[in-house]
Amino acid sequence: FVREFPSRETCLEELRAILAREVDLFFVFTGGGMAEFYNHPRQFFEMFPELRGHPRVRLEFMRHADHTFTLRAQQDALLASIEGWIAATQLGAATPDAEAAAP
Repeated sequence: FVREFPSRETCLEELRAILAREVDLFFVFTGGGMAEFYNHPRQFFEMFPELRGHPRVRLEFMRHADHTFTLRAQQDALLASIEGWIAATQLGAATPDAEAAAP
């Protein structure tokens, strides 16, 4: 089994295109079981420093979770993280003025 990854330049170009469409991105990386590909919390922004601090990019590194979130505690932590991201980006984006203007 061979994994082929796109080049850094291709990834950055595609990420920028997504962000240009004002899409919020939430990346979750784990430390268990996939350490040969991703193994520390700063790795994403070391690879893509151009995206560091971007308001639409959020990254979560769950050091002790395996890539399938086998343990219930890991699943709960993942869901809490996703819920927090949704509340901050999607629900937080709906202001009372925007809701009043909606049909």
